[in-house]
Amino acid sequence: MSDMPLEMDMHMLCLILNDDEGSKVLKIAREHEIMGGTVFYGEGTVRKKMMRFLGLDNVRREIVLLVGSKNAIDDAFQALAFRLHLDRPNHGIGFTVPLSRVLGVHAQPIEGERRISKKRKEAADLSQAIITIVERGQAEDVMEAAQKAGAQGGTIIHARGTGAKQARLVFNMEIEPEKDIVLIIAEKTTADDIVEAISKELDIEKPNRGVLFTMDLAETRGIV
Repeated sequence: MSDMPLEMDMHMLCLILNDDEGSKVLKIAREHEIMGGTVFYGEGTVRKKMMRFLGLDNVRREIVLLVGSKNAIDDAFQALAFRLHLDRPNHGIGFTVPLSRVLGVHAQPIEGERRISKKRKEAADLSQAIITIVERGQAEDVMEAAQKAGAQGGTIIHARGTGAKQARLVFNMEIEPEKDIVLIIAEKTTADDIVEAISKELDIEKPNRGVLFTMDLAETRGIV
């Protein structure tokens, strides 16, 4: 089958879950015509002072990325939210974002359009994902600034930039060293304040200090 860009409406589903849930997610996704996904680890942050004092404020998380047609993603998200109890506290969060171009994913459109409930659509309309990429070790500075500005928590992902000499700069930032990626989901009413706080704390707008961007979300679950 060709790897030409898919013309159908494609979405990505991101789930941030407790440890050891990734394999279960992939199995459920296959039941809804999504034949593959990516699972990697991150660290969740906890605001409670006693947990921080005891050194238990960082919680291991599994992050699952699934890509498929909008209908397939919607159906899989509904099933996953029910079977993983995402509407209950501390069972994880999930969100979807529309994609503009996709390569390497083989998907078949699902007949019919499933309506997203008005309540979940309104929640998504009010939410943004804030993604910050900084040097390894600066994630705590990002989270501290974000929480002072109203963020409820976030997920930290450890990553590595490319080491190729010809690709040493991306967005005017050296990408050879290891990086921290911080993902925060926030209401749009507080997102600007959070972005401003992170930018001020990390001097993001100066060269080689990091990258920060936001994305509007299509649908959310598990976000209070």
